[in-house]
Amino acid sequence: MSNPADATEDEDMAESSDNRSPDDRPTTVRRSPRLAAQRASSSPTVRVRNPRVGATRRPGRPTNPIWRYFDKVTDKSSKPHASCKYCLAVIRSAQPGKNMQRHLKDCPNAPTAIKQRIHEMFPDGRRQVAAPTLPAGGSSTGVGAGNFDGGNTHHTPPLLTAQQQQQFEMALASMFFLCALPFVLVESEVFRKPFQLLAPGIRFPSRHRLSGVLLQRARDEIRERALKLIRLRKVVTIVTDSWTNVNHSTIKNFMVVAPGLRSVFWSSLATDTASETAEYLADHLGRVINEVERETNATVAGVLADNVSNMDAAWKLLERSRPIFGGGCAAHMLNLLIQDVCKLELFKSVQTKALAITAYVRDHHALRSQFTITLREATSDHRRVLTVPVLTRWYSLHACFVRVLDNKNVLKKLFTEPQFADLIKNSASSKTSKDKLGQVKIYIRDASFWRKLEQEVAFLDPVIEALRELESDNCPTSRVYSRFQWLLNHPIFGTDDEQSDVQAAIKALVEDRWKHEHTDVTGLAFLLDPHTDPDDFVGDNDGVEPITWWWNNKKHHPLLWELAKRVFATPSSSAASDRAWSIVDFIHSKKRNRLTTDKVDMLAFIYVNHNAVSSDPTNWARLHSYPECPEARERESHSLRDVTEQ
Repeated sequence: MSNPADATEDEDMAESSDNRSPDDRPTTVRRSPRLAAQRASSSPTVRVRNPRVGATRRPGRPTNPIWRYFDKVTDKSSKPHASCKYCLAVIRSAQPGKNMQRHLKDCPNAPTAIKQRIHEMFPDGRRQVAAPTLPAGGSSTGVGAGNFDGGNTHHTPPLLTAQQQQQFEMALASMFFLCALPFVLVESEVFRKPFQLLAPGIRFPSRHRLSGVLLQRARDEIRERALKLIRLRKVVTIVTDSWTNVNHSTIKNFMVVAPGLRSVFWSSLATDTASETAEYLADHLGRVINEVERETNATVAGVLADNVSNMDAAWKLLERSRPIFGGGCAAHMLNLLIQDVCKLELFKSVQTKALAITAYVRDHHALRSQFTITLREATSDHRRVLTVPVLTRWYSLHACFVRVLDNKNVLKKLFTEPQFADLIKNSASSKTSKDKLGQVKIYIRDASFWRKLEQEVAFLDPVIEALRELESDNCPTSRVYSRFQWLLNHPIFGTDDEQSDVQAAIKALVEDRWKHEHTDVTGLAFLLDPHTDPDDFVGDNDGVEPITWWWNNKKHHPLLWELAKRVFATPSSSAASDRAWSIVDFIHSKKRNRLTTDKVDMLAFIYVNHNAVSSDPTNWARLHSYPECPEARERESHSLRDVTEQ
């Protein structure tokens, strides 16, 4: 809708132009027909009216609001001169972000409020950051000029200072980085609208700025805080593990761990086409060790990796050239022990039958829904849902067996009672599914299957108990020795005097895995642990962690303290690296498969190390992947309580 004032002004201008004398009117220049045709075919020049002065100008960057306090002086140079309205001083080649703002700050006649506003808009002489405005149609594409004296025009909210704009951008970037949001979302009007309703003057960074400058800045800030934490520990260990990302590339990560320190993500390595020989891995591990020691002044006491042969050879090469301990992940060794037990002939058939029952229930939607309903009627325990084991995660086999065993009554009710006969019959429509259904019914009615399943779960329970302890970040290395000794002497595996063939076979498997895991660092840690012999060890050790005990007694045993702080800086497992991969999987999902390795490295660095330096960390990757986990349920209960209180 046109403004009546503008219409009147246009009529006055037209009338005044018509009343000019012929001598005052511009001379008409005749042009060639060809030039006229070229100009007619080109797009017309659009001029927009400046509401403050009633003049017209070409579309483009809005006039800087600092010009409100200056008059333009006619000049033929590219940058016009400006005359200050307060002191009439002429500023040659006027530039708003430079000499104009400097003059207003020092102008003797300018009001104090104007000077203060100039200081806020141009801190330390930097360029002023303009905020966007919301035009009448609700679009956020317009950029308003704003008022330095605090007054507002109809569509011009106050401008953000450079510091406020930077704080907003970093807070917004943190939300994107920690919640694994796609960068393109920042350019969506749906995403921007809630922010604009709260603060119409907010200007959003582009997705390129978000994934470039802001990502690097956030990484640098987190890095400085992480380095401070490492410097406080003085003695640390490098933990490494491999992973195959969504694009089927092999990636290795390097974590820094120490007692009392949340795991710090240091860097990752894409092996690409390189052959992962022992020399290649040892070279890169040496580079990481040098970086950590150079940038943090901390001492790297050891390297912990998985138990593959090339990595074993790599840390043995490092032990020859550096004063460090090397070793494999004890938790991974126990995971391999579970695989060994499940390969025994006695348990192969049990594994096949348990997996067949689980797969049949989960693969038929109606049957699965009825199973869930029947389970809820029997118990409120959400952890009894049937689970499928994960490839190479052999401990998940134990979880599968336990769920089948716990749901024995529900499964028997579902497959044997008449009220569910039609449902079971309809679940098998093809010949193949009918054959599978017949086998499942036989397994469920087989008493020997349930007896052997219960026996296998009983044999695996001690291994799972040891595995859970060794996977903990707070588990000292000495527990590796004591836990394997506990397994070797566990009554479930019998004694030398009374032992079945199955018990003897499992015990032999434990002994074989212990030979591979028994290293110098595990033996030294066991001897240096004050809990090894509570009656004869020096001092009172009740409830004290080994590293804490040696810290408190280092003056009495200075030489042993130097050895103990290195030994107990080595963790019992590489669980820190495994958890980092679950976070990388959360960030580098199938929908974000175009992220480069460097971008993923920086995003993982920010996510993992934010939890390391934060006083109240939240693992959003775990909450997203496992909405039924205890942390998610606790947060949900807190939210409901807050709503009730309001």
